Amino acid sequence: MEVSCHCREGFRLDSDQTTCTDIDECSERRHNCQSGCSNTDGSFVCTCPDGYMLTSDGRTCKCGGVFTDASGSFSTPNWPVRYPNENFECEWMVSLLNPEATILFTIDDTAYGINGRSPCPTDHVQFFDGMGNDAASMGKLCKFDRPSDPLVTSTSEGKVIFRGSRQSTRPVSRVGVMVHYTTVMPITAPPPTTTATTNPPTTTGSTNPPTTTGSTNPPTTTGSTNPPTTTGSTNPPTTTGSTNPPTTTGSTNPPTTTGSTNPPTTTGSTNPPTTTATTNPPTTTGSTNPPTTTGSTNPPTTTATTNPPTTNPTTEAITTPPPVNECLKKNGGCQHECIDTPTSHYCSCRPGYSLDSDHRTCNIDCGGELTGPSGSFQTPDWPERYPQANFRCVWRITRPDSSRLIRFTVDSNHFGINGRNPCTDYLQFFRGSSQSNPVGDKLCFLRPPTDPIEITSTEATIEFTGSYNKNRPASRVGIKVYYEIV
Repeated sequence: MEVSCHCREGFRLDSDQTTCTDIDECSERRHNCQSGCSNTDGSFVCTCPDGYMLTSDGRTCKCGGVFTDASGSFSTPNWPVRYPNENFECEWMVSLLNPEATILFTIDDTAYGINGRSPCPTDHVQFFDGMGNDAASMGKLCKFDRPSDPLVTSTSEGKVIFRGSRQSTRPVSRVGVMVHYTTVMPITAPPPTTTATTNPPTTTGSTNPPTTTGSTNPPTTTGSTNPPTTTGSTNPPTTTGSTNPPTTTGSTNPPTTTGSTNPPTTTGSTNPPTTTATTNPPTTTGSTNPPTTTGSTNPPTTTATTNPPTTNPTTEAITTPPPVNECLKKNGGCQHECIDTPTSHYCSCRPGYSLDSDHRTCNIDCGGELTGPSGSFQTPDWPERYPQANFRCVWRITRPDSSRLIRFTVDSNHFGINGRNPCTDYLQFFRGSSQSNPVGDKLCFLRPPTDPIEITSTEATIEFTGSYNKNRPASRVGIKVYYEIV
């Protein structure tokens, strides 16, 4: 009985007639993807470059996408060449991973132009504070308009929409827009604090002084060195002029009163009492009729009150100063750009730099992966002089389709690299994903290439190397390179 093997869809039978091997639809051009193709086990998926997203048909791409990196860029189709003369819409959404961060959008000034004029009824780019349908608009621009205020979101999410329309005539200057976004962290001053001022306790004029009205127990004091005693008194002590002050009769040590306005009067005493201002208050011991202090006009004063003094904290009102522009004082502590807001300020960096963890300092951060059908890259601060430091920028471009060609054009209007043979600072192109297969010589000094540079490899690498040189001429502005996949 003869047995034959069959494979599932997406696989083919190997030469041994028993093994199934995956079909690479991408390399064999058995796909219908508009842009990129990624092979999977038994199938494939269509992909789109950065700044574009796959439509519902799973095959075609439209401009737009979701970005989560700390910084990035996106542009209209064909930028910096004129965008398509058709009705289309691009929607880019940015959602940062740090929920405390906000987003700063900037427009690339090297090539910017949108058909129409204010109020931009047809073609325009619009920025939103958030990604939802109800997100507030931060600005709607067309023609050559620039935003009047910094485009900073209030949260870690933002959205940019570009709308293009079909026009019978479109000026050459309508090249569309390239938008850069960076992460900014708010730098907030410490909030004003309310200090609770505590009034120290006082024992004078206490609202709750101890009283001894109607006390059945006579006052006693401890620690008296010579307490007065009443000996051999035939008549209980009486007091005259005071409601019930202590009176001693026949006492060898007459009682003393402190601060009494009505001194005691003694009757029938062999030894008349002597009133002495002593620091020891009177103590009556063994008296048959203990003195009472009822209705005394001068109640005794005690330093150790039974009701501890209370502290009444009072809050001092601190007036909040009016808002000030924090960027006016030493640029808000920012190395590059300072953006003031009603409640705080932000630091941001120019293209080619990234914000340090201190949220103030900018570090050189050029280079990266480029996967769009067209775009550009440049040295930091171009067309101004590039940084006075040792640094290297490496850009890599991956072609979405192996049948296409990558063409590079160097901006010759603003081109200048320090050094000449040998080139200390230089620009160089490579075939492949590494710097092992150079295409042409190193470029430096003031001699940009006169013709476009074309690379047919599936990947291309571009390197710019800068060095520290305290005598850098003003003409050393670096480079800007445009690329397109044709």
